[in-house]
Amino acid sequence: MRNVKDFGAVGDGITLDTIAVQNALDAGGIVYFPAGTYVCGTLFLRSNGGIELDMGATLLASPNKEDYNSDDFLPENYVYPGECATGAHFIVGYNVENVVVRGVGKIDGNQSAFFAPPPREEPGCYETVTWRPGQMIWICNSKKVTFENVELCNSTFWTLFFFGCENVICHALNVWNHPWTPNGDGISVDCCKNVTISDCLINTGDDCIVVRGASEILRRDAVCENIMVTNCVLRTICNAVRIGVGEGTIRRCCFSNISIQDSRTGICMATQYFKGSSVLIEDIMFNNLRIDAQRPFSFHSNAWLDSELGGVEKPIRKISFNHVRGTASNAMIIDGYAPGDIYDIQFNDMILEVAEPKGEITYLNESGDFTERLIIIPESIFFIRHAERVTFNSCEIRRVGDCPNYKYDILGIKSPGLKVYNSIFNGEIKEK
Repeated sequence: MRNVKDFGAVGDGITLDTIAVQNALDAGGIVYFPAGTYVCGTLFLRSNGGIELDMGATLLASPNKEDYNSDDFLPENYVYPGECATGAHFIVGYNVENVVVRGVGKIDGNQSAFFAPPPREEPGCYETVTWRPGQMIWICNSKKVTFENVELCNSTFWTLFFFGCENVICHALNVWNHPWTPNGDGISVDCCKNVTISDCLINTGDDCIVVRGASEILRRDAVCENIMVTNCVLRTICNAVRIGVGEGTIRRCCFSNISIQDSRTGICMATQYFKGSSVLIEDIMFNNLRIDAQRPFSFHSNAWLDSELGGVEKPIRKISFNHVRGTASNAMIIDGYAPGDIYDIQFNDMILEVAEPKGEITYLNESGDFTERLIIIPESIFFIRHAERVTFNSCEIRRVGDCPNYKYDILGIKSPGLKVYNSIFNGEIKEK
């Protein structure tokens, strides 16, 4: 193991240590960081090596634009101008293998250097100054990568992003972004195979865990599959788990023993967010979930029900939820843009306590357009439209109070094969 101070790193929180740290990483093996604050620009991980952060050690992102990589430094790098984010990153792993980032220290994106103070106390209301980095940690086309125990915090955009990678382990991470952070996702997995995310605490200003299939950006065919998430606690003002985005395929994923706390949406799936771009989502299992969210489930083929986006080419199918407990205060939605967009959705052994939402809410009948947003909702607790073979087995909806604006417990619109077995519902089940 190589001590970063042997390469000239100061770690005083002021001195720019990029050159010293990069020299240590280039020398190979694990680079050890004793207690201190190491201010750096973009750092490049190397194969058969990595980082170990001791107690009290912090890698702090530089506040200066000139210390980061350019937007076009690699062909797979992608800029999100609509979100006012660049292609700059704090830590980069590209075409690397056998890499580990571990320890009980911290990797800090130095968010306060890029955002003006919040003008009001509302989620996502930070205003960028003039420039901000993109994903804090960007790992692309890499194999056998492990992140373990470290704290990842104060990212200016997505926190930890794996793109086109194989055999990835994320274990016992503490990921924290202020709830006001715009696009402050936790762990994002895109076009990857064989990924485990376990025993993580994730509290973010956007989606906690994201599974994507943007093979068109990766510039090669790559299925996102065999993604295993277990024993995690998630909290967010957005989606605790988001599945979707891209033009590829997401399949064979399993989420188990997940606690979702005080969140807007529990599980969100959508095949299409942009015109001409839809992703296949299939064979996804969720087991042993505790969900306390305004809306535990939100599934859409066309995310915005926008006729200009048109229909989707790839469906959501073969999704199961087993052993679910939780609370809700907003309607659950399974909404296909057209027949055949969503099918084979199962809920087994689920108990939800449901209250009416607070605040200004617009209720619409079955002709309404319902999206991820929570202010326009249907008049039923479960709203199912253009979804085939949705089944509820040994499920119960417990209304908290009268809930007069929810006319039905389940309303199925043009959804053949809707079945309810061995279940307890206080409200009406209606099919049209």
